[in-house]
Amino acid sequence: MPSEIRRIIFEDAEVIGAIRGLFDRLSITLPRGTIIGLSFVDEDGGRADLVIADDDGQRQVLSVDREKLAASLILFCRAKKIPIPKDSTKIFKQLNGKLALVVARNVPPGDLDRLSRET
Repeated sequence: MPSEIRRIIFEDAEVIGAIRGLFDRLSITLPRGTIIGLSFVDEDGGRADLVIADDDGQRQVLSVDREKLAASLILFCRAKKIPIPKDSTKIFKQLNGKLALVVARNVPPGDLDRLSRET
């Protein structure tokens, strides 16, 4: 059976929009203020930290765990009609400072990490 591996690379604004969309859908209220920063805590994008500044300039960090981050980006892809097979393996990677969702089918687990980094 043929193997498939794809990388869907997201701009920061898309990640932020996807997180907002999920939070709206789950009726989770974001802290008041403006999102002024986004960072990914580890190489595999396991957590996203949003830096939010309120009207007084006070900053706080909202951490979004792997499950919510994955759900937000999968919903974003569905809304944009980007196909993601249900039976695929899905992992996050940081590529050139951007978050990438790597989607793979029929790829041996030992090869997935190496292949997900190749261009």
